[in-house]
Amino acid sequence: FFLMIRRPPRSTQSRSSAASDVYKRQYQRRVHGNIARSCSLIQPNTHVFKCSYTVSSEIKQFLEEALSILKVCVKENKKKALLVEGISLGHILHTEDSEIYDQFLELTLNCESVVCCRVTPKQKADVVRMVKQKLNKITLAIGDGANDVNMIQEAHVGIGIFGQEGMRACLLYTSDAADDLLCVDLGGRRIIKK
Repeated sequence: FFLMIRRPPRSTQSRSSAASDVYKRQYQRRVHGNIARSCSLIQPNTHVFKCSYTVSSEIKQFLEEALSILKVCVKENKKKALLVEGISLGHILHTEDSEIYDQFLELTLNCESVVCCRVTPKQKADVVRMVKQKLNKITLAIGDGANDVNMIQEAHVGIGIFGQEGMRACLLYTSDAADDLLCVDLGGRRIIKK
């Protein structure tokens, strides 16, 4: 199961120090982990692999270590989850090193949940495309804003929700890009099926 979470709202205060940026990233990663836990995607006894590296060599080392730990988790019949940040995901999805890409696929296939956080709209679509093409799975994408449009269009089935971000994701019913599209008004007033 893949869950993609958009970036939390930025603070109104401008902070320029590198230490502040690191603190904000760590805080946001905890927030995303808590969201995944509250949705029961990550259980209390789950081993969570956290990937938030910015250099390909660090990502490669992380994946090698994660795959060795994965073997132990499988032997112990322990649940596994992957929490990957957009900056790392960008390197993984667009790397010329096929070993990194293949290791990432192997890790995701062996995790019960994969949470992608701080991802761009293009990265959301790229993850859906990866699941469709490399894993040969039927995909479902659900979104409520303009940042979800690419992902919804890439999926086999797309669901646009009238939500806090307005109707942008739901206006896709005029597009032929998604194979199937369902738009739902959270207030229950309107359902549009393409």
